[in-house]
Amino acid sequence: MKFDELRELVRARRTDMMVDKDRALEDGVIEQLCELAMWAPNHKLTFPWMFAAVSGNARERLSNCVADAMARDGDKPEKVA
Repeated sequence: MKFDELRELVRARRTDMMVDKDRALEDGVIEQLCELAMWAPNHKLTFPWMFAAVSGNARERLSNCVADAMARDGDKPEKVA
């Protein structure tokens, strides 16, 4: 990859917090993403990587716990929602 291509890729990167909570992922997507994430640099070589996939009712409960913690920490309501 050329430097100009890398620069444009980095500059175009955005974090999208708008998640469609009702949309299911195709089979294998989570596994592919976790495999790809293992190529990311890590602090002081703290291997092994560990991932957890949460689905169904547990996903909603986890989401509520995170939102509650964000609210307690003083995050803006529109960010917590």
